[in-house]
Amino acid sequence: MSPVEIALLLFVAGLALLAADLFIPSHGILSLLGLVCIAGGIATCFAIGRYVGLTALLISAAAAPVGAYAFVKIWPRTWIGRRLCLPEANPSALDAVPYVGVLVGDVGQTVTELRPMGEADFRDTRLEVKSETGIIPARAKVKVVAITGRTPVVRIV
Repeated sequence: MSPVEIALLLFVAGLALLAADLFIPSHGILSLLGLVCIAGGIATCFAIGRYVGLTALLISAAAAPVGAYAFVKIWPRTWIGRRLCLPEANPSALDAVPYVGVLVGDVGQTVTELRPMGEADFRDTRLEVKSETGIIPARAKVKVVAITGRTPVVRIV
């Protein structure tokens, strides 16, 4: 085999191993072998000639960011990538605050003692509420100061 054929074979094997690592969970071993093959192809190109090796090195250096971009964009869509990557966050679902029957500023009366959780009546609605600080006695007037999750946080008025 001529050095040109060896260099081409090493480049093709390196690219094939890098592509295989996208689909086969090898913990980076196939990528490492692919990079070693590409480095061997560059070294073989330098053995052919100084300018051939420099051209192969520059082409490989220019292709590396393109390959990294493709890896970041394509790999999460593969069957193994979908199992290993977290799904994208839905910003509209994160910003949505559920309506729990009361709004911040509503005033009500506790039914049970809040230690720090208990029940309170707001108009016609009885809800489980949380005390902002300390214990609040039963039948005390409270005001909603925040809503954490689906639990109103109250303070004695």
